[in-house]
Amino acid sequence: MTVVNLVTVMNIIQNVNSIIDNFWSKLIYRKTEPKVWQKCDREGNIYWLIFNPITSLYISFGSEQEVRIWLEERYYHRPK
Repeated sequence: MTVVNLVTVMNIIQNVNSIIDNFWSKLIYRKTEPKVWQKCDREGNIYWLIFNPITSLYISFGSEQEVRIWLEERYYHRPK
């Protein structure tokens, strides 16, 4: 095996290891905190969008107060 082929094989192994490490870290350290965005529709109405990584669903709310209630219920009523 030539030096060039050996370097190529080592690079491939490093890339595969990196992909595997990335996969496992995402699986093990999966984020559970929701992501919240303030959005605006075509008519200029403001609404809130939440992505819940636990359920992989998006939830839409019409006010900041509704978002706060949902977050508090999620935090205080989650199974321990």
